[in-house]
This record gives sequence, structure tokens and C-alpha cells, in this order.
Amino acid sequence: DPECQTIMPLMDQNFVFLLEKCSMGNLTGDEIINTSNKVSGCVIATSKGYPHEYKTGFQINIDNIDTNDCQIFDSGTSLSEDGKLLTNGGRVLSIVCQEKDFDRAFEKYIRSLINKKFPKDSIIGEEFQDKFSSNDYKWSIDPIDGTRGFMTGQTSWTVLISLNEEDKHLFGIIYQPFTDEMFIGFNNSCNYLHKSKTNKIFVKNCKKISNAVIHTTDPNMGTNLENFAMSKLRSYCRLSRYSLDAYAYGLLAYGNIDLIVESSMQFYDIQAPLCVIKSAGGFFS
Repeated sequence: DPECQTIMPLMDQNFVFLLEKCSMGNLTGDEIINTSNKVSGCVIATSKGYPHEYKTGFQINIDNIDTNDCQIFDSGTSLSEDGKLLTNGGRVLSIVCQEKDFDRAFEKYIRSLINKKFPKDSIIGEEFQDKFSSNDYKWSIDPIDGTRGFMTGQTSWTVLISLNEEDKHLFGIIYQPFTDEMFIGFNNSCNYLHKSKTNKIFVKNCKKISNAVIHTTDPNMGTNLENFAMSKLRSYCRLSRYSLDAYAYGLLAYGNIDLIVESSMQFYDIQAPLCVIKSAGGFFS
């Protein structure tokens, strides 16, 4: 199972020893030793349509995954007569990366895919040094936007990925893996994906500030002047909400929130939400 595949690379002892303890029924858990001080993150590649109806027999190309940074576990695969790796189940592959925290583990995985598939593209992310290339394509990655929410078990944290060609946004993704929700902005169209169903979404046409639902991550995160201005703005709005991180931008694109005010944003924080909201008919300033 992926749960075991995530743990196995962190173990310092012989795995056969643990299997023997399991078979004898006296594994206590104290035998599992990890001295690396690292965490392990797992991304599961599934067949399209899983866990519902899906087709198998498609060729898998794992050449674009850097195995120096990650381990690949086969789950639902088979070999064709000419030696090609094919999908043969719902869960197909598990790609596991280790790092000092989950943010770095997941960003390492995403960077590995981009570097192999698009080696000439630039990459700007939260956790590692920016990579600048000669062409006009620039990826932006925030592997876990809302780390505090992630640490406390909230579902407001999201994965943010976007691609720009110079100043033009090609696409942006806001993804919440736990609830299986994805907001995609692409080609001036915004879609909401949830449990294999897709709906086109639009921002709400709110005409008056007195009717607006406003959001900010933390009402006290700015300077004294910014916080005072935010307090005055909230007093004119119909409703104020907090602490939804980048998930709030998805709700704005869906038409549930009208206005988001933030401060101290980084490039990787805003690129995917900017593309999603513009594609849904919204505006940034």
C-alpha cells in the first residue's frame, strides 16, 4: 500500500526483519527506526476515472521522473510482450520523495517532473532556489499553501501550480487533495473539478460593497496602517471570513466570496490564484 511505500525509504533496518516480526505477531512498532530526521511524501498516479470506472493498457513513461530524488513503486502495472510498461489497475504508481519537511518533499517531486519534461523552462518555488532559463516559460510552485492549516488538520491548504509565457498566464491550478477539489484557470475559462465531475464557474457580479463577502487570511497580518484600513473595509461589508488561505481564491472564482484583501504576497503565492480568478471573470489590483 502507498502508506507502507511512503515509510519504507525512511527505515534504517532490514525490511525482512520487520516482515518476520509481523508474521510471528510480535511487532510492537518500536523496531521501526528512522535516524534521517526527514519526512517522506507520496504522490499516487492513478488511471483516469479511478476510483470509479477506468480503462487499462495505456503505456507509462517514467523517463520524466528523476529517480535520484524519488523512488518509484509499481502498484497497478504490467509488461506488454515487447517490454513496455502498461497501466493495469486503478492505483498505478507511487512516487515517494524524502526531505526535511513535507513542503520540500512535494516541491522536489513537482520540480523533478518539470525538469525532465520541460528542461528549458524556468521554475520559481517556495522551497528551493529559483531556476531561470533562456526561454519565456515560467512555472510557479507552492507545494503547500497554508502550512499552518496543513499542520492543524484543516482542509484550507492547497497546492498551487501555474505556467506563464512572459507576462501571459497560460494556466493556473488550485488543488485541495484531501477534499479532491481543483480549480483550473485556462484560456479565459475557469472550471471546478470534484470527484470526476467538472463545472464551469464564474465570479459573482456583486455591485455594492455593502453586499460583499470579504476574506483575509489573518486580520492582523499587515502593518498597523494596513490593519486599520482592513478594519474599516470590513465594517462596510456584509460578512467577513478568515483563515482559508489560497482556498479562498477558489471560492471567489466559484462566486461564494466577493473580495479578498492580502498583504506580503510572494510571486509563487499569487500566480495560480491570479490565473484562476481572471479566467472566472474576476479582477486583481
